[in-house]
Amino acid sequence: MRKLYGEVFTTQTNALYIFTDGSCFDNGTSRARAGAGVSAGHGSDFSCSARVVGDQTNNCGEVLAILIALSKVNQHCSLSIHTDSEYTIHSIAHWAIKNTSTGWKCPNGDILKDIAAWLAYCTALLFITHVKAHNRNTHNKMADQLAKEGAMQPISQSHYIPLLPSTKPNPPPPH
Repeated sequence: MRKLYGEVFTTQTNALYIFTDGSCFDNGTSRARAGAGVSAGHGSDFSCSARVVGDQTNNCGEVLAILIALSKVNQHCSLSIHTDSEYTIHSIAHWAIKNTSTGWKCPNGDILKDIAAWLAYCTALLFITHVKAHNRNTHNKMADQLAKEGAMQPISQSHYIPLLPSTKPNPPPPH
């Protein structure tokens, strides 16, 4: 994984806690509408929702939410992502090496490839934690609601446009 995602230069322990979720109405049908939700708590500027472009599936919404979260955080900030998607966790932590070797020819490969680029760009620790879906966790409920709102948004573009870091990673400044 280090070869794919790179070294960690910052071991900051005060991570930013983010909850992500994907949602899809009429999943598996021609009427499917998928969205992504990212929550950092009530009133946070970090929280957002987005409509999935391309394949309208719940899993696409799940991985898009992670990509959006990574794209919004400072590259030197440790991040603790909480998701109810085992698919997303496996895609990032277990299947990424194989998917790299196949040129990301896998479901949601375009987004997963961009996630790998962001993880290589970020110099701080990333924690991904599985949370139970539809539990009493307020932040998970907020991410779920944001994903549903994202699914109801209009599609703003005809195809997926890569969301990549704009520069190469820089080591954090010395303390």
